[in-house]
Amino acid sequence: PFRKKSLCAPCEHDLECKVGEYCVPQVFGGTTIGNFCTQTKEARVGAEGNCSAEGAPFADNKELTSVGGVTARFCVLATTTCPAYSHHRQQPEGCNAASQLDSACGAPEVNDGLCRQKDGETTFFCTYACLSDADCRIRGTQLTCNDSVEPAYCAI
Repeated sequence: PFRKKSLCAPCEHDLECKVGEYCVPQVFGGTTIGNFCTQTKEARVGAEGNCSAEGAPFADNKELTSVGGVTARFCVLATTTCPAYSHHRQQPEGCNAASQLDSACGAPEVNDGLCRQKDGETTFFCTYACLSDADCRIRGTQLTCNDSVEPAYCAI
């Protein structure tokens, strides 16, 4: 679909992603996990903007090259991957009271997601590690980084 895919959606070509986004390979912990629609710094926060201050949770600023060969500065997730970000508050198989598998959350075999119990409940959901509240803006809602545990993670 031409220019229909949203931020963090898996992609194969730049033109699948919305204007201001490109299809960029994502690397986490040295492992390339796939290509995802990624917003340029200029589109996210403006030419003079600051990813860490204004681009949350895409708070890291990196120069990357898209699958179509476009090199630009992008605001990217600082502590996790697009799959783990997209799994936040989801309950995939394996993330439950019986198994509590972190590997059920995020991209396969890269340790980017966490399976955690929701405070005061018996239900488990996917989340991901964070360094500060800036990493925990999920689909327009600002959540807190629960830093009273190790690893710290975005509230569910």
